[in-house]
Amino acid sequence: MVFHLGDYLYEYPVGAAGGARNYTDRKLPAVFNRETVTLEDYRLRYALYKSDPDLQAAHAAHPFIVTWDDHEVENNYASDISEGNLPPAEFLVRRAAAYRAYWENQPLRRPQRPQGADCRLYRRLQYGQLAQFDILDTRQYRSDQAYGDGWHAPGPESLDPARTLTGAAQERWLIDGWRQSSARWNVLPQQVTFSERRNATGPGYQLSMDAWDGYAASRDRVLAGAESAGVDNLVVLTGDVHVHYAFDIKKDFKDPGSRTAGVELVTTSIASRQGRRGQARQLGHLPGRQPAPEVLQRPARLPHRHPGTGHRPRRIPYGVGRHHPRGAGAHHRLLRLRSGRSGPEARLIQDVRPRSGGRPS
Repeated sequence: MVFHLGDYLYEYPVGAAGGARNYTDRKLPAVFNRETVTLEDYRLRYALYKSDPDLQAAHAAHPFIVTWDDHEVENNYASDISEGNLPPAEFLVRRAAAYRAYWENQPLRRPQRPQGADCRLYRRLQYGQLAQFDILDTRQYRSDQAYGDGWHAPGPESLDPARTLTGAAQERWLIDGWRQSSARWNVLPQQVTFSERRNATGPGYQLSMDAWDGYAASRDRVLAGAESAGVDNLVVLTGDVHVHYAFDIKKDFKDPGSRTAGVELVTTSIASRQGRRGQARQLGHLPGRQPAPEVLQRPARLPHRHPGTGHRPRRIPYGVGRHHPRGAGAHHRLLRLRSGRSGPEARLIQDVRPRSGGRPS
């Protein structure tokens, strides 16, 4: 299965920076040269993205488990607060149109059908006793970004205990679900970087106010809830930031020696060759860095038979590439959870990259 963790489309005009620039060589109607606002705008934008043959192939090959981030409505919106500071009542009309188009164009069930500008998108899926997936919505219920958004040093506003990224009801739902979980793996697919991510070493660093760093008290409550529920196998899956990271999630982010509370894998498309090379260095695939941690190392070959069941492992078809909406040469790393004879393990089983002929490596 494929976890799509937000920004399925971009709301910008297709010719603008951040728009779907792969489509600018096509003769498109003028409606695509404006930002999406109305229900018709959002429906047409989904139609444009879904005309991509690689995206069609990905949907045909795998079930998708989806959640939204910001661009399905508008960049960095927070609850009923828009980036452009529209009156909330006016922005909620736009949000209702975006949520309706999202539900119409994604594999969602009846409980996720929006009611106007509201939609219960967070949900829990069980994969037998192997994994529990708690899919979050960190846009619809969040407090406004501290300090006007962007990158800032942490301070009283971002550290305010009243701030929330999930809303109180979703936070209780998450922690209660952990208390009842008996799965080998508790996996948290969600949108924005969970671990502390500083933009510089030493004093004077800044943090992203749009990520969990801007909602430190909310993150502390979630980690405390995981600890109280006895969760010691937490895996957070994250999108958003156009790079690949592997984080040890620390119980106390202020103490580098703090006990590890889980692991976070940030896995998103990268458009440029330079960007791909940069992320490869981060994961240790190129000289000059330490080897990637074991959880991110790719086996030399897939096993002939699954060690637990004897079944042949399934090869993963190539589903993204030069025409992917996120940019030329996009590629993904795919996470597979399995339970072997010697106990559970998480392993990346294939690194999917385009070859010159468009076939998987």
